[in-house]
Amino acid sequence: MTHDPISNPSDWPKAGPIDLERHDRPHASASLEWWYVNAHLETNEGTPYAVFAAFFRSLRKAEHAADEPSHFHALTYRLVNLETREAVTCSLLEDTVMAEMRHRLATARDMPFMKRALLEQLDLGQIPAPDRLLKTRPTLPMDRLALDMDGQRFEKLADGRYRLDLSEAARDFRLVLDFKLEIPVVRHGDDGVVRGVGAEEMFYYFCPRCEVHGTLGSNGEYELRGKGWYDHEFGSVPEARRNEAEQAKVGWNWIAAQLDTGWQISAYDLFDLRSSEKSVGHWLIAIDPDGKHHALSEFSLTPEAFWMSTRTFTRWPTRWRLQIPALELNLVAEARVPSDEFQTLLAPPAFWEGRVDLTGTQGNSALAGRGYVERNGLGVQTDIGGFLSDVGKETREQLRALLSVEPNEANAVRLVSRAGYAQPLDAQDLARLGGTLVAPVRHVVELGGKAWRS
Repeated sequence: MTHDPISNPSDWPKAGPIDLERHDRPHASASLEWWYVNAHLETNEGTPYAVFAAFFRSLRKAEHAADEPSHFHALTYRLVNLETREAVTCSLLEDTVMAEMRHRLATARDMPFMKRALLEQLDLGQIPAPDRLLKTRPTLPMDRLALDMDGQRFEKLADGRYRLDLSEAARDFRLVLDFKLEIPVVRHGDDGVVRGVGAEEMFYYFCPRCEVHGTLGSNGEYELRGKGWYDHEFGSVPEARRNEAEQAKVGWNWIAAQLDTGWQISAYDLFDLRSSEKSVGHWLIAIDPDGKHHALSEFSLTPEAFWMSTRTFTRWPTRWRLQIPALELNLVAEARVPSDEFQTLLAPPAFWEGRVDLTGTQGNSALAGRGYVERNGLGVQTDIGGFLSDVGKETREQLRALLSVEPNEANAVRLVSRAGYAQPLDAQDLARLGGTLVAPVRHVVELGGKAWRS
């Protein structure tokens, strides 16, 4: 059997280049592993797209002491047309998720009503949309990187390129992309090591600059080109601390930035959600235009604007400020599609991941670029009272925007008119109109309590 470097963290590569032929492939004894790509693309006609895809495998909890170790597999991806904001979203989970979710729900203390509803659905052999169950067992050979989950594939080709092949016949959709690494992979975290809140130790490397070519359409009708990103992370939890890890609750912010000046930046901040969101891991890796990488722990990634989901009533950041004093770098990352929430049982109720446009300065020089941001676990309500409170707050915010007690002419026309017909308002007192038509409705809704019922 080929030596599996994950069997002991002391066997992880300590210095020098990483052997991709050895480390890209699945690791037999990893309790958690994933492969991830994102890309910023354009068609020949100039239509912009953004995509991310992540293939997961994680060790299942054995129901009986004599059971052989086995893994649970999953895939998430989203392709977004950045002009129309139309998206193709997919979340595929192995059917073993049923037993895994029952185990998690059995020990969960939060959201008792949601817990009961989920258990009822699992007992019927169903999972909540948009998640879907894999129809066949995943194929993951251990001697090379060639992942296949219901025909959704990620593999390493003989020439060193990484091919992503995603398709859905029901939606007449197929995306095929080849990622060619333009620079050597870089270690993230503490010289490649990420230590999680649940006693796990992960080895994490990435390539922040890939040339990407491919096609979109069931018959490859549209050619795509652009820049991409490749991540691979794998690791395990010491057996003596497995129970502690299972009880851990973790959240994180992560950014992958590609700047037009040639700088590439990746940063993450891990939080222990059991300890008032205490940061437990905080690393930034910056690669300069000459290929030299800088590992830094002094930086800030701060939310500045938010969007409230009306599906999960989670308040997601949509504008971030990244400040790196050692590099004199001050960046603003603005979400291109604020509603890029991804609902899945993998990170209930959802995580946020989307394309961001970058602007800012480095020293006295202006710069721009593009990137991806991911946020998981933070700001999510875990009790029914807080959830309903957020529903009420958002209902009132939406109504204030929709029904102004001091309407301008455009708002007033919408109040008294219909599509295709413009009612002249020259002789109307707009303040009286707002007081007569809008104020009573707003008064009823804003009396307090369960405003969302109104």
